[in-house]
Amino acid sequence: MPTEKSEKRGAGAPDFSEVAQFCKESYLDGLGVALKGQEEAERVFKEAVVQGCAIPREWTKLSREWLNAWDEIGGISTGAPNPVLSFSKQCVSAIYGGTEPLLRASEEAFSAGFSCYEKIVAKPVREYTRGLNKKCMETVSP
Repeated sequence: MPTEKSEKRGAGAPDFSEVAQFCKESYLDGLGVALKGQEEAERVFKEAVVQGCAIPREWTKLSREWLNAWDEIGGISTGAPNPVLSFSKQCVSAIYGGTEPLLRASEEAFSAGFSCYEKIVAKPVREYTRGLNKKCMETVSP
């Protein structure tokens, strides 16, 4: 009786090639999803920084419009321009004149730097990672 059990166990050696193939494909698919997620996160980060640079520009634009509107209202109600509002308007104009070129330059520098990073570092590293992992999985499970 014990010999029959051992013969049955040894007779049909299990073949794990399908399981290994499934594991290899699942790993490579998961790696692809992770690298795609990294690429998407980088894109979202870039958009967030660009939008963050646009906020101060919008704020100064709205401040100028708001002060122009108040200057007109003050001038109409009193018959003479309000000196405090005129001074505020000049200050905002001076700030806007200095910050606008700075914000534009920083946004362009960030976009150019991030584009270089994407071309020089990120894409080649992702491709290398995919290729290296695929080769490793091929050697482990052909």
